[in-house]
Amino acid sequence: MIKPRLIFNTIKAYLDSPEAIIVTGMRRTGKTTLLKFIDSQIASKNKAFLDLENPLNRKYFEERNYERIKFSFESLGIDFTSKPFIFLDEIQFVKNLPSVVKYFIDHYQVKFFLTASASFYLKNLFTESLSGRKYIFELFPLCFSEFLLFKGSSLRIPENARHITQPIFDEFSLLYDEYIKFGAIAGQPYHVQNYLRMLGKHLNYNQQLQLSSNQLNYLSNQEKKIRAERKKYVITK
Repeated sequence: MIKPRLIFNTIKAYLDSPEAIIVTGMRRTGKTTLLKFIDSQIASKNKAFLDLENPLNRKYFEERNYERIKFSFESLGIDFTSKPFIFLDEIQFVKNLPSVVKYFIDHYQVKFFLTASASFYLKNLFTESLSGRKYIFELFPLCFSEFLLFKGSSLRIPENARHITQPIFDEFSLLYDEYIKFGAIAGQPYHVQNYLRMLGKHLNYNQQLQLSSNQLNYLSNQEKKIRAERKKYVITK
């Protein structure tokens, strides 16, 4: 069973809006999993899900005549006489996709749910073409509250931290150590340092996003800062 991310509480208010929903973010933050979860929350059967990392799925969008793309959607079971819901994962693999999305929103009132890499968004490859026709949500790595839910822990972060007792604090402390080392990337047991090194290599290779060494150092030092702040915490009994 897919566990919901907290950001879905914000997104669900726009499920019935005419605008496209675009989820962007770094690699391995859970964009695809979130898209599948949203798919599961749409009761309509008039929907299709395409993973654009698959070259065969990209071919649907190679047609210059967008009505032929409509025929392809119909072959996948989409009925354009009622409201269609189309989910497209990793749209950065199809250069003309923003134009396609605009066409189907304007002509057939299709509700699109899309994911895109952070670099694709930052390069403004779809900003102007979908002006007024999109809502953009940035997905970050798991926050500590989400980590607790994903772990199946019954602990919940209280609104007033002053009421935390020493035994509860000790339980939080063990889980927080695990979160800092391994748990921020959904479903991926990567240490923070290893993830940042992987991220830097990926972005340099694709020449999509310039992330300076100072920024990487800043992010990697957050682990030390958080630990230092936690030591200052005063427990009230």
